[in-house]
Amino acid sequence: MRRLAFGPQQDLHPLNYMIGVTTLDAPIEGLGLHKGLVLAEPGRSAWTFPFANHAPSLL
Repeated sequence: MRRLAFGPQQDLHPLNYMIGVTTLDAPIEGLGLHKGLVLAEPGRSAWTFPFANHAPSLL
């Protein structure tokens, strides 16, 4: 599927990043239920994504 959408494998280039994802137990205190949050600093970042039917996720 990836090859059909993006082309041959030799076009991939490693970026040396690591990504982790989890769901939170509850929305972040003080943040509305339908609002996300982004923290961006040199060399690291964190993003929350709100959902209508469950607690937000954290990337």
